[in-house]
Amino acid sequence: MVPSQRLCEIVLAQLGRLDAAEWRVLEVLATAEPLPAGDVEALSSPEALARLERLGVVVDHAGGTPGLVRAAHPLYTEVVRSRAPEAVLRLVRRELLAGPGDDRSPALAAARRLALLDGSDPAPDAGRLTEAARSAAAALDLACVLGRVDDAQAVLDREVPAARPGPGRSLLAATAAVLAFHGGDPTGAVHQATAVRSTAPAGGPAWQLATAAAALGHAVTGAPRSALAMVAEGRAGLAWPDGRVLPAFVHLALAQAEVMALRLSGRARELEARAAELHRCTLAGPEWYGDAVAALHCGWAALVAGRVRVAVRRLVDAQAGLRRADPLGLLPLCRSHLAMARALLGDVDGAQQLVAELDDPERAVLPAYVPFVLFARAVVAGVQGHPAEAARLSREAAREAAEQGQVTTEAVVLHTTFRFGRPLHAADRLAVLARRCESAYVRDLADHVVAITAEDGDELDGISRRFEEAGLVLNAADAAAEAAAAHEHQGARRSAATALARGVTLARACGLADSQSLQALLPPSLTAREEEVARLASRGLSNVQIADRLVVSVRTVEAHLSHIYGKLGITGRAELSDALVVPGPRNAPTHSGLAEWVLPGRRLSARR
Repeated sequence: MVPSQRLCEIVLAQLGRLDAAEWRVLEVLATAEPLPAGDVEALSSPEALARLERLGVVVDHAGGTPGLVRAAHPLYTEVVRSRAPEAVLRLVRRELLAGPGDDRSPALAAARRLALLDGSDPAPDAGRLTEAARSAAAALDLACVLGRVDDAQAVLDREVPAARPGPGRSLLAATAAVLAFHGGDPTGAVHQATAVRSTAPAGGPAWQLATAAAALGHAVTGAPRSALAMVAEGRAGLAWPDGRVLPAFVHLALAQAEVMALRLSGRARELEARAAELHRCTLAGPEWYGDAVAALHCGWAALVAGRVRVAVRRLVDAQAGLRRADPLGLLPLCRSHLAMARALLGDVDGAQQLVAELDDPERAVLPAYVPFVLFARAVVAGVQGHPAEAARLSREAAREAAEQGQVTTEAVVLHTTFRFGRPLHAADRLAVLARRCESAYVRDLADHVVAITAEDGDELDGISRRFEEAGLVLNAADAAAEAAAAHEHQGARRSAATALARGVTLARACGLADSQSLQALLPPSLTAREEEVARLASRGLSNVQIADRLVVSVRTVEAHLSHIYGKLGITGRAELSDALVVPGPRNAPTHSGLAEWVLPGRRLSARR
């Protein structure tokens, strides 16, 4: 701001009478603040700095860092800057940059060099400005904006061939690889990134950005294990040998690659742990758009693990932050996940509103995330009771993933396409993809489809346990419910009751005890009296003892037990303990639309 004359008079009156040495301290801070106390003392007077600190005109511990000094109020330096001769400020700038300095952080380094651009001096040399830009990027002052992929790619196509060989050209080529992924060409991204990694200095920004691009490409093209190995390699070199910090967008690109790879590997426990760690790291610094990206990762991880209510809270926070700043183009992806989470909880109106927001022309969906968005639409259509539309949209999502070469993504979508309508081509294609992908999770999805088709209750029980071991709790609940249906169809009522009880327990562990999805899992409700009789019978009481306890006839107890056995699908008292679960409030059965993209297999058997 440019303070008015009246404001200057008020501020100067507040400062009081300052001698020349004290005024010099404020001139130094007006040039670049905050500054280390040593720099200020070297350019002014230690005694004057101490006096101003005692008077409360300047403060130490700026930003919580000991020895870092700034004016007590930003208006002080604004007024000094407006009153000091430009020649004096120019001299301070030169002295500040000529000295060795105390660049304790990228932010301080950027602040010192930014002073070069504040006045009317000739442009400084390119080396200092390049170093300042690197420092500013690491201090989160610069962002890589990926919203207009086609325009950005056109610029790179023009500039990369014209650039001289060296670090600059490598960084442009690595950026082109990232854009290739987001533009819907993950295979091309891997090829371009591999070329950069073979020529750029290991650990530098171009090499790291290329590593992130290659990992993103591998994650969706059937090699999530290779993607995670690349991410680990990239994480090992996040700081340059000379202590400089890599730009923020490189950190975020690596984080996005790791989250994608863990999710498409079905490793939900690791995904939640890593997302939480990344979130803690972003919150350790000042507020920036990375906080919203980290919240998105946490929400996606919770959704994959089946902790749907936690996912909604995280994704709501992420959406609010990405609405303010979304340099990586992740808002549509966030809305897709949030729509599916709300659908899973039965919030049809909220899910539909989020799907409508996906049509926002100012928030274009990056091609790489189009399959996610299409699948969110499919899920919401299923919730609304439009299975044909849901099947059409899920097939479109699978086709889009296939055209981009996202075979891992295609496999997950096809798994759900089968569940919506059971087309034979989906099962056949999923079997082919399971052989191509280096992912045990994709093989489990293919086995799941085969087991459903064969009504193999024992195999479904095993798949449910494998899902649970991976942390995919809601997937495990689905497979358990389908195992129960298969067992019942084969006449194995005891196995059916055991699988059903396990499915209900797993679903409740996801916080869905009062959702429509869980209601479809539950057996017919027992009346209060039937539940009382069942509890006593399961504890070993005879019919006569139960009749005495409840003050009813033995024939009434027998009638209640007959109704209980029929409702629970069992044949006698020996099976009662395994079959008896405590149902929550039961509503009329409804079609439950389910978030198959993040929770593959979330369909409840119609036979139930």
